[in-house]
Amino acid sequence: ALKRAPSSFTVYARNPAHNVHVSTQSLHYEPMIGRLNCYDYVTGTTHRTTLEDVSHLIKSEGLRGLGGFLPRWAGVTGR
Repeated sequence: ALKRAPSSFTVYARNPAHNVHVSTQSLHYEPMIGRLNCYDYVTGTTHRTTLEDVSHLIKSEGLRGLGGFLPRWAGVTGR
């Protein structure tokens, strides 16, 4: 299935100024709200999202100013 997946695609917004082009050459942050699993790029594995993952996300330099982080994370446990 991965061999047939496109190397890039566009997520279209209602306002074309907010379209997002996704490719293997770009990095996009997603605040993981409601995500049950996360991908560890260091080990190449997927695991259940933990509070440690959330703490790493909140410290991410590229996410400053996004706001909206919730004090409770449903389905997230400590590691």
